[in-house]
Amino acid sequence: ASSGTDCEIGDAFNGDAATVQGIELVASTEVGVADNLRVPASFTYTYINGTFDSDVADTRFFGDVSAGDPLPYIPEHQWQAVTGLESNHWALHLSVNHVAEVCVRASCGAYERTDDSLTFDLAAHYSMGQGMRLFCRIENISNENGIVSRHPYGARPNKDRTIAAGINLDF
Repeated sequence: ASSGTDCEIGDAFNGDAATVQGIELVASTEVGVADNLRVPASFTYTYINGTFDSDVADTRFFGDVSAGDPLPYIPEHQWQAVTGLESNHWALHLSVNHVAEVCVRASCGAYERTDDSLTFDLAAHYSMGQGMRLFCRIENISNENGIVSRHPYGARPNKDRTIAAGINLDF
């Protein structure tokens, strides 16, 4: 109602009762391959099962909800793998990120899902000493395109390939 829509307080976003449960697994290691040279590696997997516990009359945000329908925008599976090379003065990391498609409305009909997403990111930094560090990162290296949202006004794409570089100063 505070956004200016003509609705009862809570109607637009109240999904009544829901159950969200899941598990997250994390594994990481670091191998020294030479003096001052390490290879870190990590893997994180998250499983989430989020469902409505009751029927809810048709709402603009959730759609027509039946008990057992999925909660919108909660991916069932997602994972990230990261590896790289590190020394005392520099580091280079590659990450692979996967997010499963999600329903954007409980009814999960045609055009009510996002796309699966698999992106690769690369990050590097070099320490100049005395609190100065150069950095560069490339996000979405392969420039994968997909729908990651459908609200508030239709399909929304993921972030394009993005390159950022700069200097971090600690003082």
